[in-house]
Amino acid sequence: MRVSIAGVGVLGPGLQGWESSRAILRGDRTYKAEPLELAAPAILSARERRRSSPTVRMALTVASEAVSQAGLAPDWLATVYGSSNGSGLEIHKLLEALSTPEMLVSPTHFHNSVHNAAAGYWCIATSCHQPSTSIACHDYTFAAALLKAATQIHVEARPVLLVVFDCPMPKPLHGKRPIAAPFAAAFALTPEGLASARAELSLAWQSDASARGVSSPRAPELAELWRGNPAARSLPLLEALALNRVGSLSLRYPEDGRLNLELTPC
Repeated sequence: MRVSIAGVGVLGPGLQGWESSRAILRGDRTYKAEPLELAAPAILSARERRRSSPTVRMALTVASEAVSQAGLAPDWLATVYGSSNGSGLEIHKLLEALSTPEMLVSPTHFHNSVHNAAAGYWCIATSCHQPSTSIACHDYTFAAALLKAATQIHVEARPVLLVVFDCPMPKPLHGKRPIAAPFAAAFALTPEGLASARAELSLAWQSDASARGVSSPRAPELAELWRGNPAARSLPLLEALALNRVGSLSLRYPEDGRLNLELTPC
């Protein structure tokens, strides 16, 4: 399968948006995991900004950046959201409430805890009524979400916005599922030739994992983020896009599978 990448968004410690992160991803500037500056996305109303969780804000921030770069109408895009854990902070708050004698659960915490919360906020903010899928596939979430988005483009011949994100969870959940740092990325994907693209991406499934190793970031500091956050498995693709050159990548998939990628700049 082949798709076009028309826009990109990225957000994490020391990676504050695509344009400011490109030099780091190219290796021209040393990566430093500076504290993440997370503001509520401007596309949200004041009421929704107050209600939104950090994971939702991250997802919508990178989604807005990718769509703006692509020059596509947000209400025209189908969406695929990938998150290994969803909003662990909201789950933590719910569990805390359920452990008290009153067991009073906040409606806001409840609706922010569902796995498609980011999709709901995006649809409200952009008046988008297009199909949306929310995926969780543990450490393989980025590969699974990318494969779903590319398949949808191949079958339906329509653009798809892909967003992946994960945040650390409070203790004691963090002890069971440690996430090193918050990270989110978005890709505005289109059928070939539909819109101005920065690169073409070819995807191929491989059931035998012995033929190609898994791609990881070149910089050791970024490799630590890549290992510690499932959404950051997108970093090798982001690096290849920043370098603006032909590249071959491989993403791990369950049961020793591989999703092999071939990137060609436009």
